[in-house]
Amino acid sequence: MIKSILKVFFSIFLFTSNPAFASLISSNLADNSYITYGGYDWTWASPVNTTKYEGIDPATKLFVTNLFKDPSAHAGWFFIEGNELELLFSTLTLADFQRDGRVIQSAAYWNSHFTHIDTFNFNSRSGLKSLEGSVVNYYETFYVRVATTKVLEPSSLLMLAAALLGFIWRKPI
Repeated sequence: MIKSILKVFFSIFLFTSNPAFASLISSNLADNSYITYGGYDWTWASPVNTTKYEGIDPATKLFVTNLFKDPSAHAGWFFIEGNELELLFSTLTLADFQRDGRVIQSAAYWNSHFTHIDTFNFNSRSGLKSLEGSVVNYYETFYVRVATTKVLEPSSLLMLAAALLGFIWRKPI
């Protein structure tokens, strides 16, 4: 009877353990604000690539000042540029940055004003951020970081159940 109950508890403990991510929690980007592809996490960071943009916001038609942060503002993020950017983007499409009809982006994490991206400018992209006063500012900017890996986390209850099973099955000396 006791062995049957322990088998049931062991099965329950086994199926209730959850996976966890093995990395430092040093970035406040939400999991749904980036995609993982080619060993990198990709985030669509901004509809402009100028450090300080002063101009008309296309969404509100108002004059705005937007400060656009470097990727280092959040731990682990960096630029990819040039041929490496184009090589990785040769297989990524706008559809890869969409889930359930919504665009996956993180503009609110990097910009003081902009919280949107311009999907019609997806093919006008840059891995770099331009300096203040740049006239080239309508490039969509993408940041990357090395993707984290999943590691299973052992449940405390599962470990307790294994210890109890060990006590039950031990051989007396």
